[in-house]
Parts: sequence; C-alpha cells; structure tokens
Amino acid sequence: MLAEFDMVVPGAAERIISRFEEQGRHRQYLEKQVVEKGNRNELAGTLVGGVVALATLVLCGYGLYLNQPLFALVGLVSTVASLVWAVRGERSKTLVDMAKKRDISKGFADD
Repeated sequence: MLAEFDMVVPGAAERIISRFEEQGRHRQYLEKQVVEKGNRNELAGTLVGGVVALATLVLCGYGLYLNQPLFALVGLVSTVASLVWAVRGERSKTLVDMAKKRDISKGFADD
C-alpha cells in the first residue's frame, strides 16, 4: 500500500513512516509527563494528609494533657475516620480504573 504512495509522490512512504514514528515518540513523552505529574501529586497529597493527621493527633495529646478527654476523643475519631475514608475512596477509584482497563482490553481481544 505504501508503495502506491511512492509511485504518486516519490519518498512519500518514508515520510509517512517517519511521521508515524515521530507521533509515537511524542505520545509516549506526553504519557510519561502525565504519569510523572500524577505520581508527584499523589505523593504531595499523601504528605499533606500525613502532616494534617499528625498535627491532629498532637492536638489530641494536648487535649489529654489539659484534661479534656472529649476534645481528644473527637479529634482522634475524626482523624481515624478521615484516614479510613481517604484510603477507601482511593481503593474504590483504583478498582473502577482496573475494571475500565479490563473492559477496554477485552474489546481489543475480541477484534
């Protein structure tokens, strides 16, 4: 098929293949950038969440030091609940993404 392009325009087949390869390299570069930025954002979120959780636990300890057990209990329960909610949400998102990828790959296998 590419030979027919060469008959019409000499060198067209080589230009088509070269452009195809260039586009592939460009797409891989973009995908790498997206993955790296996603990883960086995920790490930043984890670090911020950890700092907030640690600060809350310190405040809980301070509440106990001031003999305010209700304050400490509320802080502790809210921190643990927030962490559980965040982990469950991320796990749920991961499962949904995996299901989508499985469905997409099934479509390719059927072709």
